[in-house]
Amino acid sequence: MTDSRSAMKIGTDGVLLGAFASGLKAKRVLDIGTGCGLISLMIAQKTMASIHAIEIDKGAAEQAAQNFTESPWPQLFSVYNRPVQEFYPTENITYDLIVCNPPFFENGMKSSNHDRTRARHTETLSFNELFFHSERLLDTKGKLIVIFPYVMMEVNDKKASENNLFPNERLIIKPSTAHPPGRIITIYSKKYQQKVKGKTVCIETEKRHKFTPEYINLTRDFHPFL
Repeated sequence: MTDSRSAMKIGTDGVLLGAFASGLKAKRVLDIGTGCGLISLMIAQKTMASIHAIEIDKGAAEQAAQNFTESPWPQLFSVYNRPVQEFYPTENITYDLIVCNPPFFENGMKSSNHDRTRARHTETLSFNELFFHSERLLDTKGKLIVIFPYVMMEVNDKKASENNLFPNERLIIKPSTAHPPGRIITIYSKKYQQKVKGKTVCIETEKRHKFTPEYINLTRDFHPFL
């Protein structure tokens, strides 16, 4: 696959989210902000689910469609070049899994590349909007799985609860065994759970480019060199 026309290139966040999401059972999936289609392809590899991928950027949407067509499962995918705020699937269908690697920068320096800025900053998709529209599109027992900086966990849990979505499970991600958590993947659903399940994965040991066993186990099916 290729990511040359996608503002956000294939990276660790997407690989981790796709690997974690692909372990969930799903028949109908919505990928919000699919980019080049990486996460959708990872989920298809494991679940053979029907996947709707939406992407606001025209070039990225076209590239995702190309990557899907060239995959072993082209019949599984449909691509929509529009924001989630304007996405209303036919026949009012709902999804049992929604996945999103969202923009999460709210302030600070913006790139001179407008497409990259739009992909990285919340100006086109705030977390409130993400939770609101995910709740609208989720099946009663459906799950939303999303990755964001670890420091945003409490504020995003609050925003999710205001939209009737509640944390059920977490994967805390540390860059290495010597670093504090940098990212967190959270599974939300419409069902409130008093106790949230969770575990931690370190990507590398204290030695650079030496991957930990738990990272290898999580991603081995998507990394041919592991």
